[in-house]
Amino acid sequence: MIVQTSVEDYDELLGLFEQTGSEVPKWLLDKLGQRTRIESRDDLMAAARAAGVPERYVGVVPDESRNSQLAEGVSYYVHGTSGDGKTTKAAQMLEGWLAAGMGTALWVSSIGLLAEIADTYGGRGSEVEVVARYSSCGLLVIDDLGKERATAWALSKLFEIINNRYSGGTEPGRATPTIITTQYGSAELGRRLSHEGGVHETAQAIVGRIREAYRGIDCGPDDHRRGAANGLPTAPPSKQGPSIASEQLAIPAGKAGEHAATDRYQVSD
Repeated sequence: MIVQTSVEDYDELLGLFEQTGSEVPKWLLDKLGQRTRIESRDDLMAAARAAGVPERYVGVVPDESRNSQLAEGVSYYVHGTSGDGKTTKAAQMLEGWLAAGMGTALWVSSIGLLAEIADTYGGRGSEVEVVARYSSCGLLVIDDLGKERATAWALSKLFEIINNRYSGGTEPGRATPTIITTQYGSAELGRRLSHEGGVHETAQAIVGRIREAYRGIDCGPDDHRRGAANGLPTAPPSKQGPSIASEQLAIPAGKAGEHAATDRYQVSD
């Protein structure tokens, strides 16, 4: 069972550790992120670069509107065609997370992630360390999922990291937030991963995790049609976050497979 805890609960838990003089565990420090805001634009841009954000997206307007949900372990699946702004949106969310001092963050493309793991087979570092780093960071962005060659090995590594974060990359039972960007709806992603030579069961397991635990953000004008195709429900408009031009947000239902909601915003890459 995944336990989702509020930010206030983390503060109370930190107080208990401090009162007893016990060592504060790493997962709690990651969740709290030391609560040091980054006020300088230059410092925020440096932090984004250190996290691996592509230079083109360093310095976008930070979006802090979902930080509380991310801190509770909510993950997001950002879908749209080329030019619809999905990478911009992910960068806004990651930089909003960093600006608020919410914790550590890493950005990697799915192809880059697999290449980094493969490099360890030639003696460059340790596969265990690479998997652990991406499994345990406070917030992870995996960009362009579905562009990689979906071999059985590739799918097994992607599922390992996605599942680690779902089941508690920093502590068992605590979901760790992930943002996935992709050109494919969840059903199409499953077909693509299976079609490209991957193991069907693993491909469906990846899609199953996304449908169960992620909220969907569909970018572009046809979000309602795409949302239905993704198996992610749409909902009436809600209040906009500070850096979103136009948005729709639904509260996820409580049944397995219905934990994804759909947001909308329109911005160009």
